[in-house]
Amino acid sequence: MLPMVVAFGSGQQPYFRDDERIVADCSAILYGHDCVGMCRLLSFGLAFTQSTAERRDFYFMRAQFASLSCFSNLKTFIVQFFLLPFINILFLGAINNQYGSADDWVVSAASILLSGMLQAMSSLVVLFVNDQNRGIDRELIARNPYSVYYWGTKIACSVATAALLTVLNLAFLYILAWLFAGNTSVILDALLLLPQMLLSGVALGFVTAVGGWGNSDPYRWSNWIQIAANALSGALIVYTQYPRVLRMLTELFPLAHTLGILFHVPDSGFHDFVVSVLWGAIGILIYRIKIGIVRRNKTIR
Repeated sequence: MLPMVVAFGSGQQPYFRDDERIVADCSAILYGHDCVGMCRLLSFGLAFTQSTAERRDFYFMRAQFASLSCFSNLKTFIVQFFLLPFINILFLGAINNQYGSADDWVVSAASILLSGMLQAMSSLVVLFVNDQNRGIDRELIARNPYSVYYWGTKIACSVATAALLTVLNLAFLYILAWLFAGNTSVILDALLLLPQMLLSGVALGFVTAVGGWGNSDPYRWSNWIQIAANALSGALIVYTQYPRVLRMLTELFPLAHTLGILFHVPDSGFHDFVVSVLWGAIGILIYRIKIGIVRRNKTIR
């Protein structure tokens, strides 16, 4: 996506350098946009237009990407998008060689999908926490707490970041599999599973973002869910081989059935989509409750 390339590749400071300006522009966006602004933001013609509203859309999205630490500079980009996923692949691969029996290429592809899902989740949380630190969340509640444009840009940024991480690492894994006569078909299968993993990341990210809203530690929910997701994802060992209690817990998260497709589990598929929708519904319910609390208390903390 072009806004991300501009924010990362230009080497310049984020467009919004003043917190008051950020609040003012976000207020204008929450007032005047929603679905119309979101559709315009996602159109390819955005970069070549000159209207004030479209330039504002462009820079608002650019500010979203620039606020993520992984796009701060080249070093953090390499660490976040290549080094950490590669270390995770080596770690899971070593455990699989020692204790497991699955194909190393399957475990590697599943690990990359899991990293992408966690990236989508953490990006959404970070973006919302950044707005809390600037007071934009209060502005959101006062003007339009159910703004499609506001949450749409957050989700679009999170999905684009996670998709970039996943595609880059799957492409690198595909090259390695091709050079060393590995299993390239599982990598192509992983690409087909990417949309569901992104949906899972957004659903879990929304719940953890609004769940931690107003807490002394806004990342507490996110940290706990990340631990549970790593343990119950089925990326290393297919979930059908889990002990009974753990297997029951995997049903609560929209991960194991999707990754189970890579391990050729026949009953995987639609389950994780339904669970993702349920997580999203829970997130909306928590969001409504938090809005009521904030409005009654007149403060977020």
